[in-house]
Amino acid sequence: MPITVEWFNADKRIFVFRLSGRWSWQEYYEAHNLSVQLVNSVDYGVYGLFVPQDRIAASYVPANTISNIPSVIRRAPRNAVLTVLVGDNATWTSIHKVMQRLIPGSMQTIRLVPSVEQALKLFQEHAQAAGTPELRTTPD
Repeated sequence: MPITVEWFNADKRIFVFRLSGRWSWQEYYEAHNLSVQLVNSVDYGVYGLFVPQDRIAASYVPANTISNIPSVIRRAPRNAVLTVLVGDNATWTSIHKVMQRLIPGSMQTIRLVPSVEQALKLFQEHAQAAGTPELRTTPD
């Protein structure tokens, strides 16, 4: 399966999308539905982490990405407080900038960073600033 979704660890405060190879928007929405079930199973804020598992996924951008992003944003669970895409993909960076202009404010909860370590640090900083309990950033 090109996209899997699971909790990062037993604390259930970070969910992880693992992307492999080329994936379709249909596959994304199927994985997204599972992530909504996970996130809605808890009553506190959670963080989303998108991690490419191979070089293809790290550089891949599916067709119709710009037209699908608004739907992705609308479908986000209310308690998903920050989502981070891991990678150093110039195309995703450009898409993020375009979406910031097209939908002002909506991209504030979606960030791009080059590494999982930086994503986890960003989550910790966000949780600390929000005054929530300390965020465990080691996987099970």
